[in-house]
Amino acid sequence: MTGTETLDIVIVSYRSPEHLRRCLASVGRCAPVGSNVWGVDNGIGDGTTAVVRTEALEAEDIEFLRWRAERWMKVRHMPPALAHDPVFVLKNGVRMLRHTFRGTTIKTWIGLESERDAFRRYRAIRQRERVYLN
Repeated sequence: MTGTETLDIVIVSYRSPEHLRRCLASVGRCAPVGSNVWGVDNGIGDGTTAVVRTEALEAEDIEFLRWRAERWMKVRHMPPALAHDPVFVLKNGVRMLRHTFRGTTIKTWIGLESERDAFRRYRAIRQRERVYLN
């Protein structure tokens, strides 16, 4: 070997997130530097893809990704809520959105600051709320 070769590893997984976790750990220990690891999953929703997606992330990164996704999940509930109780949503919709997007500013929306900055502000808000409640 000349040192420029790469190794591609394909891991096929079916309903086995724990086996996949152990396999990824083993590959991480034993595979040569620069190896490519490919995961093939059936997408059954058993948590296997979450293992792959979050295995190498820090807890704060996982929390950030979840925070970012949950905000938009909540927004997608607005049209059905509006159809169910239009008076309530018209009365409280702005407050609901302000609560959902706490930590973000105009700068966040126009791209002058990162979502990470908004997330840090959100975490500080939540920390103050926890202190207040104790």
